[in-house]
Amino acid sequence: MSGRSVKKGKRPQNSGNVLAVETKTTTTAQNNVKFCLNHMQSGFSVEDLSKEARAEFAMALFKRRGMTWTEIQQAPKHGLGSEKMPASSIRAAIPRVFGDVENFLVLRYSGLLPMAGVRVGDVYHIVWLEPQFGDLYDHG
Repeated sequence: MSGRSVKKGKRPQNSGNVLAVETKTTTTAQNNVKFCLNHMQSGFSVEDLSKEARAEFAMALFKRRGMTWTEIQQAPKHGLGSEKMPASSIRAAIPRVFGDVENFLVLRYSGLLPMAGVRVGDVYHIVWLEPQFGDLYDHG
């Protein structure tokens, strides 16, 4: 046994999920982005992409896995950054759960092809992946 003294008492409860442990002083802007695919819409999901686009989507998530929201906001919008898209510009059906969202957050997954969704805290809920340029909204 080491020479350190060990205090006895109640141990903190561990849920078994490492991700559940966060400090209360950390703001979400400094946390790494997390991705949710639960709300993807038919016609604009991973299964609607070509094999190459699926691989590019996976790489886009992989590249951003260690980025904070601040870093994503500061990156170029046509690179690893983001931009806001008014809900009125989205051509696809908006899921009821996001019916009150005024602006969706757009990130690029393959060149100029966007993924669009909603940021809630640290989590980016991806709703649409544009399979063909111009299908999701007018790129002007």
